[in-house]
Amino acid sequence: MISRLILSLPAFMVVGFMAVAAHPTEIIGRDILIDKLYPITGEPIKTVHFAIPFVFDSARLEPAAYKQLDELGAALASEKMEGFVIGVYGHTDAFGPSAHNAKLSLARAKSVVSYMVGRFKLIENEITLAGYGESKPLDPADPYAAINRRVEVTVRLPGAKFPKLDNEAKPSLDGTFIINK
Repeated sequence: MISRLILSLPAFMVVGFMAVAAHPTEIIGRDILIDKLYPITGEPIKTVHFAIPFVFDSARLEPAAYKQLDELGAALASEKMEGFVIGVYGHTDAFGPSAHNAKLSLARAKSVVSYMVGRFKLIENEITLAGYGESKPLDPADPYAAINRRVEVTVRLPGAKFPKLDNEAKPSLDGTFIINK
């Protein structure tokens, strides 16, 4: 019942720090993903957040995740993305113990990377992985909100540092707009 409820929720994707909502059956294509992830002058880091469906309380991908991960993997493996540093970071909501959420979020990031490495010319040890658990919610006002359960993908220029948790580059829901509807 709970996993069915999670799958029926809209998927959220944040580009830079603008939120984009798409229904889980609507796939964001590789060309759009390349445009959203490709760092341009003055933007050393680009970020996209995905609501990737997993089996409840596990790192096992739901079949509904495969099409979106195929598009993401194709985008990251494209010629245009060569030479950039890729990061995949798992996040959870605040349900459950913090230690469990940290382990679960890391395991989910690993599942996403393993899936894409197995299907595309991506090199696993060149992808940065981390699990943040519940520590970086997109909606801090509601730490239990579904939007906080996500996998974050970053593409950054070599040498660019990932923003620290306590600076002004925290995730934000400002500027929400809907695509692929």
